[in-house]
Amino acid sequence: MIKKLLAIFLIIGVVASLVIGLLYWHFYIRLLPEPMERTEIYKGVFYESGIWADVSTGSGKYMVAEIHLDEPGVHFFVRPFYPKSLRSRHYTLLPIDVQRRSFKTEVIMNGTLYSPHEWYQSLPGMKVDSMETLVVGGYTSHVDPKSYLLWFDEEMNSHLETKSPPSADVLEQAFWGIGLQAYLVNEGGLNWGSFIGVDKQTSRTLIGVDPDTKVMWLMAFENISPVGLGIFAIEKGVRFGGQLDAEEATTLVLGENPKGLKSYTGMRGRRPLACVIGIQAEPMPEN
Repeated sequence: MIKKLLAIFLIIGVVASLVIGLLYWHFYIRLLPEPMERTEIYKGVFYESGIWADVSTGSGKYMVAEIHLDEPGVHFFVRPFYPKSLRSRHYTLLPIDVQRRSFKTEVIMNGTLYSPHEWYQSLPGMKVDSMETLVVGGYTSHVDPKSYLLWFDEEMNSHLETKSPPSADVLEQAFWGIGLQAYLVNEGGLNWGSFIGVDKQTSRTLIGVDPDTKVMWLMAFENISPVGLGIFAIEKGVRFGGQLDAEEATTLVLGENPKGLKSYTGMRGRRPLACVIGIQAEPMPEN
């Protein structure tokens, strides 16, 4: 009897290992981005990927989604949070592909840092709070004294607050808003104050905007310094922008049937996410 049970447990263990290995290969190897020149993959959504190779600032794969917010059918959102009056925490941690499927997005990226953040409190289903201020549909999560708020009004006009915390007047005007750890780009130039003592090369994400053209960029890098990230963003056209959560949270994933790419191509972090930024858009017409 004991031998039979051991054999069953062994079979279960082998099958589970094979399934986990197959899922890892599919999401973390097969769907990694390959170099691709700037291409419109959904209506109003342009995509670019490549290899960053600069000894002084970093190396590895990168992805860029360039979103034209005034394109009909393009919709931006921040994952809704639980009001503090109803729940003890803002979010339930979920894998990125679960959130992508739930929100039916064509582009989805990690958002703000969350707390608690220790590995044993960063498992799917656990409850966490956003560390930075969020605005979702005109409702504010909380006022974080260190947040630099990138916000949009209902017409998707974008603004960056270069003082923290965001004022009550700003929060009243904002329809969407996401708090930044630091703003790396201001008025099309580097904000050198955000780089003092910070030059580590690691996985990073950035959100950037050009208010005049109503273009937004979402970027993810496998390994880059803050200065390299800021310089790259400026070269792409970003006038205001900053870093979101990084390292093991670094995630940028595409949706179903992007033109010229595998469905769900992306860079996926090693942990589930709380806040995410999403873009919904229409498919490109078939030739």
